[in-house]
Order: sequence, then structure tokens, then C-alpha cells
Amino acid sequence: MEISEKDYKAWRTHPVTREVFKILRERQLAYAVGLAEGMCLSDPEGYAVTVGRYGEIVDLLDMEFKDMEVPKGE
Repeated sequence: MEISEKDYKAWRTHPVTREVFKILRERQLAYAVGLAEGMCLSDPEGYAVTVGRYGEIVDLLDMEFKDMEVPKGE
């Protein structure tokens, strides 16, 4: 499916998207605080999962339309 820049902008500003992003920001903050407080220091696997989840949230929240473009041939 190809998504136009106009569709992408409409999605980013849609009330449902805004609410989902609000929830994701709350989760992002909870992960950051937990990591800062050492919640996974004795659990390397849990630490990796938590850092990965935090990174995925950052990627999604910071995504721009140009990030959705797939290079030709892929």
C-alpha cells in the first residue's frame, strides 16, 4: 500500500493518533524512569527488552513521512 504525504499528515493529526501517541509518551517516560532507577540491572535480558521497547517508541514518535519511503528494489 502506498501512503501519500497528505494521508500521512492526516493520520498524524487525527485525534485517535494523538491519543495513541500520548499513551506511548507515557510508556516512554515510564521506561526511562525505570531504567534510570536501575530496574533491570540484575536482568540483562530484561534490560535489553526494555531498551528495545523504549527505542521502538522513540522511532515511532519521531517518524516523519520521508522515513516511510522504501528504496526501490527492496
